[in-house]
Amino acid sequence: MDRGSREIGGAGWRREYRLAPEYRRSSIIVVVGIFVTVATSVWVARLVGPPSHNPSDPTPLIVICLGTVLFAWFVHRWRLRVDEYGITVVFLRRHFWPWEVFEAGRVERKRGYHHVRPDLPWHRRCLHIQYMADRDMAELIEIIDQFWTPPPPPAPIDHFEFREFRARITEEGVRLKRRGVWHEFRWPEVQKVQMVLWDRECNDFDRIRIITPQGEYETRNLPEGRTWSGSPPEVVRASIEACVDPARLETIVLDGPVLSEADRELRISERQRRIDENLREVRRMYWYIGLMFGGICIWIIAMRDWVMLVFLIIQSCVMIGILIAMVNTTLAVLRAHLAAARTAPLRLPTPDSPSPPQTKTSHPSGREAFFRDRPGRFSRQWR
Repeated sequence: MDRGSREIGGAGWRREYRLAPEYRRSSIIVVVGIFVTVATSVWVARLVGPPSHNPSDPTPLIVICLGTVLFAWFVHRWRLRVDEYGITVVFLRRHFWPWEVFEAGRVERKRGYHHVRPDLPWHRRCLHIQYMADRDMAELIEIIDQFWTPPPPPAPIDHFEFREFRARITEEGVRLKRRGVWHEFRWPEVQKVQMVLWDRECNDFDRIRIITPQGEYETRNLPEGRTWSGSPPEVVRASIEACVDPARLETIVLDGPVLSEADRELRISERQRRIDENLREVRRMYWYIGLMFGGICIWIIAMRDWVMLVFLIIQSCVMIGILIAMVNTTLAVLRAHLAAARTAPLRLPTPDSPSPPQTKTSHPSGREAFFRDRPGRFSRQWR
């Protein structure tokens, strides 16, 4: 059991989850790095700089340090408390998600197991569990799945547009624009449409790729915003599944049980593609940072401001170290997901013993029995 979660005894079963240890460690590293940078810059300025470089008002430095400490406090304060009544989010304030809203189909599951309640205000409608440790997140998803009822899929629409690569999709076909030229394809002329999903239970998608004789077009359902106009991702997915011939529609599921060897191969290919994309972005980012850092150093040398040059070198070393640590963590997570996809067991129902449908624990007495039986399943408890 990860140290970020603990089980609390008493009147009823309750488990408390925290952010993954790597995020908590990263917040401490950021605090230490900022304090070292500020202290070194002040020391260098007083040691070798002229009086004009000595800061007379320490307010900006104090604000930076306090803001960094506040950020680390937020990271370490975040909690999820789960019991037989629901989920409580502990952050600035406490927000309660009763199991009844999961059973009623009022909770939507988005990419990365991101849960949303559309009926709540914007600052309370999201339940972020994707930043917990993998084992804790899998355990919490197992608990949520006992109560969660997927909302009904939305009705498809006859057309919508992508802004990312200028596409218009209708029931008859797709119209794509590349290098200023529009290309129109009827659905029988489209080679393949790949729908990348995070989970089979979700109604939205992660990526959509349209592969035509003119090339490949991809759009992403990014957390920070959509790359199309007019419809939510659930409607986009339902519309494409209604328009495209099932023989040309290829579904890739990134998480969950592996149902066939073909499913495994598609998942491995997609995971490897993510790693290659991240490596390309990292190399491009290093080039941009190197060019920017070199240009600033040349300008400072031309100005003969040696104090500023020393400060810039120290600050850049700290920031580059933090950046490298973040990149390595991201790549390690992606490689772990790739290894998990390669070793995941097949879950195939046999004709002799078909798998029974999953039963939901909807009655309150059933919930109490479900949670009453859970403490024996875990080896580590706090009393």
